[in-house]
Amino acid sequence: MFKLFNTLLIKYADHRLLFAPVAWFIIIAMLLWYIAGSASLPVMLGLMLLIIIAIQIHLYRQTCADMDYQQRNIQALIDLHSRMDFRLPLPSLDNWTASPELVARIFHLMKLHRPGVIVELGSGASSVCGGYFCEHLGSGKLITIDHDSNYAQLTRKNLKNHTLESYAEVRYAPLTECDVNGSRHIWYDLKTFEDIPVIDMLIVDGPPRKTQLLARYPALPLLFSKLSKNAVIILDDASRKQEIEIVKRWITEYPGFETEFIPSDKGLYILTRKSES
Repeated sequence: MFKLFNTLLIKYADHRLLFAPVAWFIIIAMLLWYIAGSASLPVMLGLMLLIIIAIQIHLYRQTCADMDYQQRNIQALIDLHSRMDFRLPLPSLDNWTASPELVARIFHLMKLHRPGVIVELGSGASSVCGGYFCEHLGSGKLITIDHDSNYAQLTRKNLKNHTLESYAEVRYAPLTECDVNGSRHIWYDLKTFEDIPVIDMLIVDGPPRKTQLLARYPALPLLFSKLSKNAVIILDDASRKQEIEIVKRWITEYPGFETEFIPSDKGLYILTRKSES
């Protein structure tokens, strides 16, 4: 039985779609059988048919959404390769890393705002792309932070292979307890940021959600004093409930920012300083 489920490639994300309707159907079917006996069979068959139709409609819409997402990413990749002279193949850009759509958006914002210092929370393929962007624009330095020493070392190796050490550096920062507006949070070791006088662009793609509730909330409170007057903040995975709550808290506690939501696959929030009237 378990081998059958593995063959079907049923993922955790599918449980809500597949198992919840089946569980409800079994419960309702048992109640109907208890109340009406065999006379309830037509009702149960009709209910089962409705569940199957509903799942098929959901799968169709999900497939359309996935195809649209893939098309946007392909377009973003084509755009990036037409603009950049990548010396080696890029690390994988997928759902587990930065998507091509996110990377292309970062390039657009860097070209628009020309940041001097870019701090990225969470290293990976986007760090390599960021190094290329700084090289292409002829300005800017990327400092990427990672709490995982293995990922930090891998990103450092990729930057070296692409000869981008002059444009991007990796810093290992273990997660430690810190005080954030009177509350205890687990976040990157603040000593890692001490020698960074100003941040023109902050890319928030870490720590991981599993770290704690609202894991990425501390980024703005702890680094606010280092943000330049024209600073831009990019928050990835912004379609998640926790990230939506994080942005609500940020703009409440720091009302000097304007927000823009980009409805990509995982969602993206862009925060910019409000223009002075």
